[in-house]
Amino acid sequence: LKYIFVTPQYHHWHHSDDPAHYDKNFAIHFTFIDRMFGTHYLPGDEWPESTGLSDYKMPKGYIRQFLHPFTGK
Repeated sequence: LKYIFVTPQYHHWHHSDDPAHYDKNFAIHFTFIDRMFGTHYLPGDEWPESTGLSDYKMPKGYIRQFLHPFTGK
């Protein structure tokens, strides 16, 4: 079923902290959406070694986090 529906493994690859896997697996329910847009990544039974954003610093505070996508600060 993991080739049809999004699974925890699929979602973990979306959150991989390896830059080679950034911008993958955006679908919420069905994996065919990522296949259509070329963002599908599911290497067999492997899982990412770690997740998160290795060198990304999120701004502190609600307002700054809210404005960050628009200002980059």
